[in-house]
Amino acid sequence: MIFLKVIILSLITIAFIANGNAVNINRLCEGIKHSEDVSVCLIESVEEMKKEYSEQFVQYQLSIGSKEERPYNRKKTIQLAKKAKLNWDRYLINECLVESAKFLRNSTGFNDGYNVCLIKNYMQRIKYYRSNMF
Repeated sequence: MIFLKVIILSLITIAFIANGNAVNINRLCEGIKHSEDVSVCLIESVEEMKKEYSEQFVQYQLSIGSKEERPYNRKKTIQLAKKAKLNWDRYLINECLVESAKFLRNSTGFNDGYNVCLIKNYMQRIKYYRSNMF
């Protein structure tokens, strides 16, 4: 089982590197000895990234609504940002389902692939919010 887990994680990592979206899984859950613990680590990492993503979106919204004089309608821009986030959240679910579809649904490979996809995309979106403050 451990050998299978190592192969699955290696394939997932290679697939992401080949797509130019490298996420170093070995670093993310480094030092874990049991394969079941890797899945737990990925789940915990998703929760941490999701929390950071939500916090960063709040900061992004605050930057839009700053009291500095701006040439745009703050209220409308915040509404657009919320709508964009909602659409991106829906997209992310479907995108990660597609990326993990190569594995049997609800298998370890499927679940780990799905979680790695979430982590990778949350990291990208957090970076986007940080880089595009108003």
